[in-house]
Amino acid sequence: MNKVKTDDLIGKEFKYMSTGPDFYDCYTLCQEMGKRAGFILPDQQSFIDVKLRNSAIQEGKSKWFTKIEKPEPYCIATFNISCYKNFSTHMGFVLEDSNNFIHILKKKRVCIEKLSNFIWTKSLDGFYRFNKK
Repeated sequence: MNKVKTDDLIGKEFKYMSTGPDFYDCYTLCQEMGKRAGFILPDQQSFIDVKLRNSAIQEGKSKWFTKIEKPEPYCIATFNISCYKNFSTHMGFVLEDSNNFIHILKKKRVCIEKLSNFIWTKSLDGFYRFNKK
């Protein structure tokens, strides 16, 4: 398995609905990482309302992904980091070692963090493998 390049993404700024290369949100960052790994995550740029977009991510988990029990290289990790119960509001892309993921938050630039960090284990919704098309 070849390593997917991330160096050029680290430190990029957050902006809703941005598709890069200078700004991303969590969905479009995962979309970019999927492209780099050879997977296509459908474009959701038509969703201007963030709640509607989060609903699309939730619904799309069954269309675009297969739920898996533990992290594996190039899967998506989803998290509930808001007051909405049982609702994924954040996602990140798991890297080759299956221990780290790349993501971005509104007040945090693109970075790589450990899945074992308490904040992520506490808010983890699940892991999802891309459905190959």
